[in-house]
Amino acid sequence: MSFLRGIPVAFSMYTKVPVNMKEFKDGDLKRGFMFYPLTGILMGGACFLMYLLSEHFALPIFFTAAIMFLLPLILTGGLHTDGFMDVSDAVGCWKDREEKLKILKDPHIGAFSVIAIIRHCVFYFAFIYLWLDKATQNDMYIFSLIFVLSRAVCGISCIALKLAKQEGFLYEETQGDKKGLWISFIVFASITIGLMLYIDIIKTVAIVLILVLFFIYYRYFSYRHFGGITGDTAGWFLTISEGLALVSVFF
Repeated sequence: MSFLRGIPVAFSMYTKVPVNMKEFKDGDLKRGFMFYPLTGILMGGACFLMYLLSEHFALPIFFTAAIMFLLPLILTGGLHTDGFMDVSDAVGCWKDREEKLKILKDPHIGAFSVIAIIRHCVFYFAFIYLWLDKATQNDMYIFSLIFVLSRAVCGISCIALKLAKQEGFLYEETQGDKKGLWISFIVFASITIGLMLYIDIIKTVAIVLILVLFFIYYRYFSYRHFGGITGDTAGWFLTISEGLALVSVFF
């Protein structure tokens, strides 16, 4: 049952939850990655709780939307947003592949990343605000599950697509036998989709379809610009896929 050690490791690596992990053992990175989708329950649960509080205390929609917008960012420490901004900077420079990969490692912030994150935040917040105005509790259940499904799909992309480089955090997580990772991500995705179908078939189909289409585009995008995927492109994928899934729920 040593693989269950991956649960606290996952929350230690992918969230800001204080987990008492004094040291990592061999294989912990992969064990933690196996339970990566599980961390989505934290984000989804926090947003759902905010929704219930808003309903109970009749809080203004703008305030509720702002908190729900910020909660995932706070709970992850901006981990995926950082990757989104790095990729936006690299792609915006219009340089060759090697230069783009170097920019991904650059800790400095660039103009393209600032423009991209402002654009993304404005659209994401706007859709949350508009969606909350007409959302039902069932809609909120689906919205909460999006955080789990998007991480499961992101995990599948990390083991199914070619890596841009044979080094780095993502390489350490996915090297060697990937059977356990495949099983974990498929199980998480299947259970989540099953729950979403039980709640609302049409919206679930719309979400799954848009995620599949974006997955295909992500492969083209990553291979074209970087020759494969990296940890930063995974953050870019997760950030945008959550936004696209929200749009699907809205309609």
